[in-house]
Amino acid sequence: MAGDGPRIPPINGGDARIESLSRVMTTTAVLIGFMPLAMAIEEGGDMLQPMAAAAIGGLLMEIPVALFLMPCLYVIASKKEGK
Repeated sequence: MAGDGPRIPPINGGDARIESLSRVMTTTAVLIGFMPLAMAIEEGGDMLQPMAAAAIGGLLMEIPVALFLMPCLYVIASKKEGK
């Protein structure tokens, strides 16, 4: 709704993302796929291990940023805009 204020859209958006769980399930599948590379158990895995570790770290940080930090920043920006 247009007159609900800045807090309502992030809350509704967060609920929609958490309920669907598609982002979390996709990230989990990719993380499981990167595990053999991160453990360097395959031939040539030593070369790909740093890339897998960086990808896993990025994916682990993406979920809290997308679900919690971005909506909070939206609320803060909306409050500053209203001043």
